[in-house]
Amino acid sequence: MAHSYIKRLDFPLIFSSLILAFCVWVTAKQVETNFETITIPVRIHVNDELCEFRIAPEEMQIKVEYPSRLRSYVTNDCFEVALDVSGAHRSAGIEEFKDIPYSISLDDVVRDSNVPLGIRKVMFVSSNRIQVQAKLHSADIALRLRKTGRPETGYELDGELEPLDVDQFRLVGPPSQLRELINMEGLAVLRCDPIDLSGRREAENLFTNIIVPEGFKLLRKDREQRILTPEEHRILVRVPIIEEVTT
Repeated sequence: MAHSYIKRLDFPLIFSSLILAFCVWVTAKQVETNFETITIPVRIHVNDELCEFRIAPEEMQIKVEYPSRLRSYVTNDCFEVALDVSGAHRSAGIEEFKDIPYSISLDDVVRDSNVPLGIRKVMFVSSNRIQVQAKLHSADIALRLRKTGRPETGYELDGELEPLDVDQFRLVGPPSQLRELINMEGLAVLRCDPIDLSGRREAENLFTNIIVPEGFKLLRKDREQRILTPEEHRILVRVPIIEEVTT
């Protein structure tokens, strides 16, 4: 009886059903959603060449979602935090590093070009705050003053032109270019627009413009730290004109 029942079984159909069930199970496992916490690096993507930086932390943790079939792609190099510090020079320290807090979002987390789109960033596991410390690449300046014309007949220049409060200025720029302007005393030498002495007959203080090379910025140390606009690149110069002494 049992032998007769076994004979009636359709083994090819049973085998096909098992194969189909197995394929369905494998497919389900492949599309099954998994979650994992990974540790990703923090890197500067948009730099500010005027500053030197310290960043903490250098790594952050995020949770990612992915289908099982992409498990081999899930590594700590899948994503990274891409910092934009291009405006840091507005808040950076002059002599010392200054803290600049950054709050980042998932929009600042970018994927590696080789990572499939099926791996998705979900949330930060660690804090989303990054402490950026920035210090300007800067140097005190010395001015190269120039003059044109001559005082009125009977008057003469009594000594050299004297810049006033020049020690309150600092030049800010990329370090490699900044070094090219620095003299033996460690000062960045800048030229000024020439001062016209034509027809002058007394000592006075005159304004001249400091010529700031392209790619550099000027700031004053005696005020709240602020990068100066081109209209503020002015300094007073003492012009010592006296009456000629005749014998």
